Amino acid sequence: ASAGSSVSVCAGGSTQLAATGGVSYSWSPVTGLDNPHVSNPVASPMTTTTYTVTVSNAGGCSSSASVTVTVNPVVLNVQVLLEGPYNGTSMSTGLDAQGLVPVNQPYNVAPFNYAGTETKTVTSGTAVVDWVLVDLRSGTASSSLVERHAGLLLSDGRIVSGNGSGLSYSSLTPGGSYYVVIWHRNHLSVMSSVRPNTTRTTSM
Repeated sequence: ASAGSSVSVCAGGSTQLAATGGVSYSWSPVTGLDNPHVSNPVASPMTTTTYTVTVSNAGGCSSSASVTVTVNPVVLNVQVLLEGPYNGTSMSTGLDAQGLVPVNQPYNVAPFNYAGTETKTVTSGTAVVDWVLVDLRSGTASSSLVERHAGLLLSDGRIVSGNGSGLSYSSLTPGGSYYVVIWHRNHLSVMSSVRPNTTRTTSM
C-alpha cells in the first residue's frame, strides 16, 4: 500500500490524498476527510494530522500506509502604537536600550496569568519597545478567548514573536473570524472593532 507523499497546507486549506495498491480503502482518522472510503479523499484538517489508510486487494489481503498533512499556522500581521513611547513618527526603544525589557514574557502574573514560555531572542539592534499580549477571541467577552500569545512590539508598531518571526496561532478554525485584543502592562487594552477572517496571513 502507498499513501503518497506528506504535504503542507495553509490554515483553512485542503489537499487531495492519493492511496494506491488495492481495490478498497479505509482512512483513519476520518476527521477532515470528505470520504474515508475512497482512494483519493480530500483532506481539510484543522491541525496537523497523520492519516493512515488500510488498503485491501481483490484477494482479501490488506496492508497499511500513512501520510501526514501539516497545517501551517495563521500568522497575525497586526500593528499598534502605544501612546506613551510614541513620538509622532515611531515609538521609543529606550526601555530595551537600558536593558529593561525582560528576557522572558512578563504576563505570567495577575491580572493576565498567562503561562506562555516566550523568550526574547531577537538579534541585537532589533527595535524592541516592549512585550505585549495578543488574544484572539471568537466574541467580545473574555470568556471567548481562543488563543493567546506574548509578542514583542517593535518601534514601527509591528508585533513579532520572541525570535523576530511572525506571531503565529495554531488553534483557529479554518476560515474563522476573530477579534484581536492587545494588552500592555502600562496601557489600556484595545480590541479590534471587527473580526478579520483568517487566511494564512491576516493583516490589520
